[in-house]
Parts: sequence; C-alpha cells; structure tokens
Amino acid sequence: MIGETTYRLVADYFDTRPLGELSVRGKAEPIRAWTVEAAREGRTRLEAGVQRGLTPLVGRGRELEALEAALARTRAGHGQVVFVVGEPGIGKSRLLYEFRGRAGDADWREGHCLSIQRLGAAPECGRDARAPGRPPSRCRTRGTRSLNTDHTPDRR
Repeated sequence: MIGETTYRLVADYFDTRPLGELSVRGKAEPIRAWTVEAAREGRTRLEAGVQRGLTPLVGRGRELEALEAALARTRAGHGQVVFVVGEPGIGKSRLLYEFRGRAGDADWREGHCLSIQRLGAAPECGRDARAPGRPPSRCRTRGTRSLNTDHTPDRR
C-alpha cells in the first residue's frame, strides 16, 4: 500500500489500483491510498513524459542544428556517428527524441552506456593525464547514435 506522494512518483512506472480513503492511526484525516499491482516493463522517464505530454523544448536550437547538419552530411553520402554526452538530467534523451521526430526516414542504431558513477571503479577506463581525476572521454560517453539514411544493413 502506498500513499499519494509515493503514488505520484511511481504511477508512470507501475500499474496501481486505488483503495480509496483510509483512516490511518496517527493521522487526523483519512489518506488516499493505492496498491501496486505490477511493474511496467522497459519504461523510461522520457516515455512516461511523452504519454503525459511534454513541455515545449526550449534553448536547444544550436544542438538541434548540429544534429540536423550531421543528418544532412549523412544524406549526402558521408556517414556520421554522433555522440551525445552530458551530465545526468540535462535533456540528452529529450533532445534526441525531438530530433528523431524531425529526421523523417533516417535509420537509427542506438547504444547506451551506464554512467561511470553507477559502475564504480572501471579498470578499463584508467586515468586521463590531461584531466587528472576524470576518466577519459570514452568512459564518459552517454550513448551513440549512428545515422544511416539508405536503410542498408549496418556493417559493424
């Protein structure tokens, strides 16, 4: 059983059933409660946001232009690989969601990486002499998007 605060946090990721208002010892007023029925599979915050309705994308014109330029080069026959890198929560997934909507028939290949913080010490990353205390660039990569507009099989 969960209360309203927890319900608001998990409603996009779990199927729930309302229990109505319940009297709880220590509370003057009845509280609204839910029971958690099941987890929803493979749902991201972005997917939940799309279903709820997204706010307008603001302040990402330069980044969208860079992605559109890479797509134009791909369509001109010069294949591209685009790395989108940044701190958690700055909108990398949302940026790519918006771009993908504009990209039309482009064929995508995606890869995602766990952040170095979630992995703990990662021996394969080592240290970067140019930036002591920070892992090298290849370890900070959030994901890779490969654009292929001719729909030929990926030859990697």
